[in-house]
Amino acid sequence: MEVRLASPDEAGLLWEIRNKAIRHGCHDSYDEVTLAAWTPDTMPAGYRRVVENNPFLLLMMQTFQCSIRYMGCLSARSSLIV
Repeated sequence: MEVRLASPDEAGLLWEIRNKAIRHGCHDSYDEVTLAAWTPDTMPAGYRRVVENNPFLLLMMQTFQCSIRYMGCLSARSSLIV
């Protein structure tokens, strides 16, 4: 197991993890319209800069990568698991 910083090239995957975590963790607190507005499928252009300028940690395991910041996971095939 290895912990490492995410690279800006992984911004798209981090955006997916972020959205999955919010949609899963907040579905009891917010209606679907609010969640949809908060978690658009299209990553904002500035999000890559956010990843460049802030530490996003990934937990690297043999089978899964887990984003520590948002606690979402994606398999080695890049499909999201939450």
